[in-house]
Amino acid sequence: MDERIVYEAIIQLLQSKTTLDCTKIRLSDEPLKAQGLDSLNLIRLVNALEEHFGIEIRDDEVFSTSSLIDLINAVCKKVKVRPAEVER
Repeated sequence: MDERIVYEAIIQLLQSKTTLDCTKIRLSDEPLKAQGLDSLNLIRLVNALEEHFGIEIRDDEVFSTSSLIDLINAVCKKVKVRPAEVER
């Protein structure tokens, strides 16, 4: 498994588990909140990620994750995938 699989899973789960318009989500340092992901949708996404990858993401980790890049890196760390440098 590599970071591309993690990225694709996050996008797929964003589309299926949240009310967010995923066409507006960008792979950047921009906070997900600024891209339209509110706290309820963030919790939905985290629950889906935990189930999908069989991991546990603590509350402090959830709320310290601000951008899509941060989220990808956090999940990669949990599933023991070394994230590559993400092009911004």
